[in-house]
Amino acid sequence: MKDQDETEQQLLAEMRQRITELEAHLQRREQALQASEESFQALFNNAAVGISLVDRHGRFIQVNDRWAKMLGYSPEEIYRLTYLDVTFPEDVEASREQLQALVCGDTDAYRLEKRFVRKDGSMFWGDVSVTPIRNGAERPEAFMGVIRDITERKRVEEALKLGEARLTVLLQLNQMTEASSQEIMDFALEAATRLTGSDIGYLALVNDDETLLTLYAWSKSAMEKCRIADRPLVYPLETTGLWGEAVRQRKPIITNDYAAPNPWKKGYPEEHVPLTRHMNVPLSDGDHIVVVAGVGNKPSDYDESDVRQLELLMAGVWRIIRRQRAEEEVQRLNQDLERRARELDALNQAGLAMTSTLSMESVLKRVMREVKVSLDAEDASLLLRDPLSDELIFAAGAEASPKKLVGTRIPITSGIAGWVMRERQSTLVNNAQDDPRFFGAIDTETGLTTRSVVAVPLKFKGAVWGVVEAMNKVSGVFTQRDSEMLEALARSAAIAIQNAQLFSSLQETNVQLKEAQLAQDQMIQNVSHELRTPLGVIYGYIEVLESDGLGSLTEEQQHAMQIMHRQGDRLRFMVDRLLALQTFDAAKLQRLDLDLGPWLRRCVQRWEGRAARASLKLQAEIPSTLPQLVADPIFLEQVMENLLDNAVKFGPRDGLIQVRAWTERDEAIVAVSDNGIGIPPDRLEKIFEYFYQVDGSATRRFGGMGIGLSLCKLIVRAHGGRIWAESGGEGQGSTFYIALPLPASPGQ
Repeated sequence: MKDQDETEQQLLAEMRQRITELEAHLQRREQALQASEESFQALFNNAAVGISLVDRHGRFIQVNDRWAKMLGYSPEEIYRLTYLDVTFPEDVEASREQLQALVCGDTDAYRLEKRFVRKDGSMFWGDVSVTPIRNGAERPEAFMGVIRDITERKRVEEALKLGEARLTVLLQLNQMTEASSQEIMDFALEAATRLTGSDIGYLALVNDDETLLTLYAWSKSAMEKCRIADRPLVYPLETTGLWGEAVRQRKPIITNDYAAPNPWKKGYPEEHVPLTRHMNVPLSDGDHIVVVAGVGNKPSDYDESDVRQLELLMAGVWRIIRRQRAEEEVQRLNQDLERRARELDALNQAGLAMTSTLSMESVLKRVMREVKVSLDAEDASLLLRDPLSDELIFAAGAEASPKKLVGTRIPITSGIAGWVMRERQSTLVNNAQDDPRFFGAIDTETGLTTRSVVAVPLKFKGAVWGVVEAMNKVSGVFTQRDSEMLEALARSAAIAIQNAQLFSSLQETNVQLKEAQLAQDQMIQNVSHELRTPLGVIYGYIEVLESDGLGSLTEEQQHAMQIMHRQGDRLRFMVDRLLALQTFDAAKLQRLDLDLGPWLRRCVQRWEGRAARASLKLQAEIPSTLPQLVADPIFLEQVMENLLDNAVKFGPRDGLIQVRAWTERDEAIVAVSDNGIGIPPDRLEKIFEYFYQVDGSATRRFGGMGIGLSLCKLIVRAHGGRIWAESGGEGQGSTFYIALPLPASPGQ
């Protein structure tokens, strides 16, 4: 019995120890489990991704902080929601199907990329991995989802896709080489609408001063949905509402709530496509906005990526349009240049034809022929203004005009031609009979029915002389190019008519000049003859008186005789110069070897006495090294006589006359200077003209006929030389220069 009790006691002690050990083990297991749960909870709550547990009905059981922040809800708010409540509407069906397959055991897990909706209504993309929690049961009791935010990755992928799509569009546009600008714009607009996910789109062109918007293209959907009957195409910028702000503010304008009040809006017609969202961007070429591109009704909000897509696409399109327009402009310019070249050639030929004759009758005929042919006209006419009566006179007509029309006068206040004359400008009339300016009396005279007229003023050096008309275009109607062509022909015609008039006037003047020259020569011969005869008698009596043939002379009488002799010499000198001027012939020059230095000194010595009698000092600076000339010494002596005579005549009392000579390059220069009355600078050229005198008044102090310097000029030029004068002005003296060519040296 005792042994049994001891055995029981020992068994109980072992059992208590075993229980204590079990309790200690259980406590350690519980502590480990608690630590594991705490570690899991910490990992669950602090995970970098969103984690959620949902039951079989999709209700949230537990979520971590990251998932709550991703959705923008508090945990308490989330537990009142299902996973479908935070799923983007378009992704709900796919999410429901995936979860149902997991509940039914058709799959062990699933993963998909879907969109979620935050509490504030915004959307984000998530990469979702879902696995079931079974807890030993065959059917899962709950589901755990791990969600990573992939919004940025999706944005980059979308941008890449849009970039590829945009490049594809631009490539397609570049291949549209045969398409018109309208076709290119239509294609680009559809692409812009598609790339921005919009429902409608439009393009508007902006004029040069940015005051008008012209709708150029609409997307197909906009055309289908718009019910406005008579859609205007051109809109003044000041009348536009929201869609004009892109031009006014010169930047993209995004309106994601079109229904909200906006001071920029001015409303739209009832039949217009309803708008929920709108975006438009201006496209500039340099500083000028050229196009406004707009899109609308995107399902989600427009943002900067949409702006960028539209800007890049339209910039590429505009480059293509601009290049196409440049090519078209180059082609147009080339065609225009070719046409203008043909016209210029025709004008040149017409100008040559009109100006190739100086006969007025021939000129007028050719003008009419060229006008008729160049403008393909049935008839043509030319009217000249009579300045005395202020009327227009028909001066010429084409073959269709009767000859009796020439000379007909019409008032300058009548007809289309009169209007052109008065207004000094061209006119083009393709319905002449209805024009109030039309003068029907000429049609009655000619029998021609004037249907159309192009008329231009006949101008020369700013003055309007008359009018040139072309009537009745044979093929088609007159155009502005016809008017420009007629203006060009009229310019050539004016020159040709002026030349003919000048030639006619010149012919008359030449006849008059020849008659005057003949009369002048006859007068000089008569005057010279008439002067020589009494001059011979005077000299005869002077010689008789000086020889005491009529008795002895007193001292006073002898002095008077000396004066008479000197004046007789002067009169004979002038008569000789007059005859020399009238009879001079360069062909009669006796060209001899002339030693310039000694010859020039002899000329000066002959004038020393006369200079002294006039109280003048005559000074010569003549080098002994002067070369020889080939010249006529007698005629050159007349030149020196004239120059020294003028120097003595115009020199002041006690004045100085200088004669200098030197060589310069291939010329010998002789200068005769005085410090006398001088010559005004504006008359230095005129003094060499026939019969010109600086003082031409009736009370002039100095005698002479104004022929000496003219004779000098003739003689010097006949020697191949030059003569000119220099003076500082009145009272500054004068210097006359003679430049004579040196003979060529041997070997030249």
